[in-house]
Amino acid sequence: MAKVVKAIDKPLSNTIKDENDFAYFIKYKRTSLGISKQELANLCNLNYQTIDNIEKAKKGTRLSSVLYVASMLGLEINCEEA
Repeated sequence: MAKVVKAIDKPLSNTIKDENDFAYFIKYKRTSLGISKQELANLCNLNYQTIDNIEKAKKGTRLSSVLYVASMLGLEINCEEA
């Protein structure tokens, strides 16, 4: 039987100020879709550890992997001057 994925609360703001905010958005989107870390890894052709590192905002995670996962989850990234 597949593991049930518990959705986490939606972020309070769409503003990302640091890597932890971005990691939370990734985790929120994944859990709201009911996708496990392993399922997301399979969909993105990445390993489980990479997904785990992204969601934990681990230093050294490749930006290309982070952006690819965000894209696969349907997240759009916009840059604005502060």
